[in-house]
Amino acid sequence: MEELKENQIVVVRSSTWIVASIIIETEAKCAKRKVEHYYELGREKYKLALNKNNYYSGDSKGEE
Repeated sequence: MEELKENQIVVVRSSTWIVASIIIETEAKCAKRKVEHYYELGREKYKLALNKNNYYSGDSKGEE
């Protein structure tokens, strides 16, 4: 196996840091999308319930 020189070790560590950084960023974006989706669903359910309880709402027909 070839010996690594000092500057080569720095490059390997930098590359590893960049890859780890990209993975963390990707996971953070995914988690953010999940949270946004969760709250969007909650808002839609709230609006739907509000419209069902509001007789004068355009979405409600006044029937059950």
